[in-house]
Amino acid sequence: MTVETFPLIASTFRVSKKYQVNQPCKDILSLFRAEWPSTLDSHDVAEDKFNAARVQPGGAAKEDLVVHPASAIALLRECGYNDPALLFPLFYSLSRRTWQFGGGALGHHIAPLAPADTERLVVGVELMRDTHARLVVTVPQIAVQTALGPHSCSAELSALWTAVVVPFLTRGSDGQGGSRRVIHEPLEDWRRISAAVVVQCAQYRVCGGCQIAVVKMIEDRRRMLWTSLPTWFELAGA
Repeated sequence: MTVETFPLIASTFRVSKKYQVNQPCKDILSLFRAEWPSTLDSHDVAEDKFNAARVQPGGAAKEDLVVHPASAIALLRECGYNDPALLFPLFYSLSRRTWQFGGGALGHHIAPLAPADTERLVVGVELMRDTHARLVVTVPQIAVQTALGPHSCSAELSALWTAVVVPFLTRGSDGQGGSRRVIHEPLEDWRRISAAVVVQCAQYRVCGGCQIAVVKMIEDRRRMLWTSLPTWFELAGA
């Protein structure tokens, strides 16, 4: 699905819905689910595929062909599809483009949305940003069981978290080795910092058991963020 094929897809969707032709509707919904998956694992796979394509020759041009999530949301609403599992990945995708509200770009990004969905987006982004910030400043308290009893690298983990995790997750990354001034994709940044923590544990003298535990905790926080998205964007019963 690209911006070049989307007008035909949208037209087919509308006509099929109007005349209750089910198979084309099912096929088109499958395209939406493939483009914006509702599971975190599938989301990560799609991200990896997209990022790999970006660095290939012509990758920038392909990026320009990505369908804008606001247009997809508006089409689903128009055709009467309000399933949260369809919508919340689209709202998250849209939030990655509109993390800071205000400025001339905002109207372009959300123009297709109904007022109620614009409000959902604003509320969801604020809740996601607040939860992300709270998780960032919460240093993990981890203890692992060893043959000699419970063990914790609490001082080492605190040092690593303060020096590595907090600066990264409050500054953000562009996903290509650079940094940016505002966080707009927390799920992707938590995934990136997980890989960085694995590399840095040895330098901060964090033992293998605590390393495994802190990486699992980071993944648990990612999954909590993901499963909270339908609630934050107020999509239950929308």
